[in-house]
Amino acid sequence: MAIKRALLTFVLLGAAALTRAQQADFRSADSVSLARYNSANWRGLVDYARTAIAAGNDFPALRLRAAYAEMMLGRYSAALVQYQAVLKQDDRNQTALYFLSLCNSNLNRDNEADYFVRNLENKTVGGRAVRSFAITRFGIETSVKMPQIVTRGNASYTRAALKNRIGYSLSLDQSLSYFGQAFPGDRNRQFEYYGKLQYMPVANLSLLGAFHYLNSSFIASSTQNAVAFGGLKYSFAYGSLQADASTGKINGENSRQYNAALSYYPLGSLALYGASRVSLLTSGDRQNTVFSQSVGFKTGRKTWFDGLVVIGDLPGFAEADNLYIFNSIDVTTLKIAATGYYLINPNVTLYLNLLYEQKLENTNQLTYRQNSITAGLTWKF
Repeated sequence: MAIKRALLTFVLLGAAALTRAQQADFRSADSVSLARYNSANWRGLVDYARTAIAAGNDFPALRLRAAYAEMMLGRYSAALVQYQAVLKQDDRNQTALYFLSLCNSNLNRDNEADYFVRNLENKTVGGRAVRSFAITRFGIETSVKMPQIVTRGNASYTRAALKNRIGYSLSLDQSLSYFGQAFPGDRNRQFEYYGKLQYMPVANLSLLGAFHYLNSSFIASSTQNAVAFGGLKYSFAYGSLQADASTGKINGENSRQYNAALSYYPLGSLALYGASRVSLLTSGDRQNTVFSQSVGFKTGRKTWFDGLVVIGDLPGFAEADNLYIFNSIDVTTLKIAATGYYLINPNVTLYLNLLYEQKLENTNQLTYRQNSITAGLTWKF
């Protein structure tokens, strides 16, 4: 009995010593991290928090300080990781919810940003009131296309776009566009409507659905084309994964397309970003595999630049969640594009796109080049 009492006493004393050591470690981590936070020593705070968390000193205040430090260093993805860890312990933490919305917004992930607003008591983020029903974005773009072949005249394309927030988990994108091109003795005209719904049932997961209608007229004939689109997107701190498919009739032929895409921010911000996509395209009795790769980076305080390469035959090829459908009678076999962006103010962005295409003339099967210039403006509300 005496031995048992001695053993019990030893265990209790050990547990008490361990508790005192843990409390001391917690007080030290809390004190040091708070001092570095108050002195705006952001890099020092991030390094210290990483070491403290690895040693088992993990508590919400430390995560919140480390997340804010990451954000002040412009590493929004790293901040998202920390704020998401806080939500696992307290899913109504107002500070974490606020900055999760702000960091996603800084990564141009509007739907993800809106999702975290729904549980905010004060629905103002970054000085902007985030209403549950609102117009959030308007855009307009116009382009001139210049084919290097005498049997094709210059073409023009104009599009107006509007985005609405419908609650904090659902958004609606809509576009109206017009395309026109001169041919010997005739003119090709096309009017289009596009609508896309994006719904987030839970954080990080989006359900996508879209409809694209095209009304084309060429050589006294008119065709009605419609394409339906659906997909899933999983967002994580440093990017997103998406799988989607579309089906419909384009230029009288049944068309199907399956896509798998990965977008990423290696530095945790828009200082460097990219996207890779592989597509399986079936149009009539033709089946093609198409590879797309884009890379972009920040070039100045208010400027960005990105480039895009698309390789593969593209009859009826769709991009940007079926927003753009390339249903020209001349099939594109290669696309190379460069786009520059200038932030006029926090709400208005101007962009200029230069596009080179290699195309195959459908009558004589001649390969020719086409150059395009597109200018656009987007307003964010």
